[in-house]
Amino acid sequence: MTDQIIRLSGVEKLTRLSEATIKRRVKAKVFPSPKSLGGRSIGWLKSEVEAWLKNRPDADLTDSPPPVKGNEIGRAS
Repeated sequence: MTDQIIRLSGVEKLTRLSEATIKRRVKAKVFPSPKSLGGRSIGWLKSEVEAWLKNRPDADLTDSPPPVKGNEIGRAS
């Protein structure tokens, strides 16, 4: 069976992470690295992204914004 190559938009949909977060995690070596597809094109092996999703710690919320309380929405500081 051959592995599928997915582009950045597919990685974003699969992981529900933003482009910036994906790139930051790749740079920090805590997310699978993309493979060169020639020229300026890159893609990820779907199996590597799925393995990362399966094995990532549930407590890894370092890139998540802090929760916002309902009464703080729309208030000026």
